[in-house]
Amino acid sequence: MHIAYITHEYPPDTGKGGIGTYTLQMAKVMYNLGHHVEVFTASFNRNTTEKYNDILTHRIRIEQIVDFRNKVVDVFTLQHKIKKFDLIESPEIGGEAEILIQQFPEIPLVVRLHTPAVLVTRLQNTYLPLTKKIQFVLGAFLRGKIDLGFWSRHDKNKCNDPDFLITKKAAIITAPSDAMKRWAVDFWELKPERIEVIPNPYEPPKELLQLNSKAEYKQITFIGRLNVLKGIVGLSNALHLVFSKYPDWKICFIGPDEASHIAEMSMKEWIQKKLNKFARNIEFIDWIDNNKLSKYFAETDIVVIPSLFESFSYVCAEAMSAAKAIVGSKIGGMQELLGENEYGLTINPYKPRQISNAIIKLIKNPMLRQQLGAKARQKIINEYNEVAIGNQIEGLFEKLIK
Repeated sequence: MHIAYITHEYPPDTGKGGIGTYTLQMAKVMYNLGHHVEVFTASFNRNTTEKYNDILTHRIRIEQIVDFRNKVVDVFTLQHKIKKFDLIESPEIGGEAEILIQQFPEIPLVVRLHTPAVLVTRLQNTYLPLTKKIQFVLGAFLRGKIDLGFWSRHDKNKCNDPDFLITKKAAIITAPSDAMKRWAVDFWELKPERIEVIPNPYEPPKELLQLNSKAEYKQITFIGRLNVLKGIVGLSNALHLVFSKYPDWKICFIGPDEASHIAEMSMKEWIQKKLNKFARNIEFIDWIDNNKLSKYFAETDIVVIPSLFESFSYVCAEAMSAAKAIVGSKIGGMQELLGENEYGLTINPYKPRQISNAIIKLIKNPMLRQQLGAKARQKIINEYNEVAIGNQIEGLFEKLIK
């Protein structure tokens, strides 16, 4: 098969998120299965075609992300003339393959669901004050519109949502978890038979697999963007309870600072204000490269990932492969990685007491930390390797082409 992956997000130029990680890993999986794979992606500083991790990669220079969906068409057209593509895969985010499939409607499109923008927005608004939510509804009413905003069960403007529109046009839709599929069926009213659930592939680096599950650093680690979606509000409230009982434990927040739920206050500032009594227990690191992750995992006893929703979680997969004890969200696809407290402790991210109880349970029980970590590592090795996932994707693609 000749496969084109279309996404502006891809390492190293634009690849700090889950979409870039997924595309890199999946392109490699299909390449290793003997297929001809090309990636079309964006760059803010260069136009080039290169071999990156053995994959033919076309980097298209853009000024802003919205430019990519137009600029990718010419580059793709040239490559399609050289050797015709059998199918295109693209994420739903931003509808980046929309113009491309208008030009080439004969090529089947696979849309990979990650986390649609409307879902992210609704979750980011979770902790908005009630007065703000009411103001939004009243403002819409005064403009002659009925828009329940936060309380609306369905997005009344989905006909203008590029994520929905590109997904609707797909020959087939794939999702990394049952949770993501359920959301798309419920909120976007897509037919369930159109969506195939296939987990993201994950090949852990050997540095993580070599780490010892036994650690006594009294260290908790959070990795991810500092925002509402990642469950920072519930986690901060939980940490107040944890540090009150265990003042010798610490937490390291690794990830870029973003807006909080409080106007004109960043999330880092909000954490510092909320936990000012425990300032010495907290460390912030803006960002680290993936190849340096092993150092921080090595010095970690507990990884906390209390996201309000994840379709998948590469941070969770990384922590599992590092054999670390995990406190993760039971809302979304992370539950499918961790099971029913079988490979990590799962919590409701909206309930700080559940988060603190889970952390404290692991603090008090080093043996449980080791047991969970060892089982989690084995699950990642057995179930998310390129052979297991590659065979599922290959079979689906071949069926689609036929």
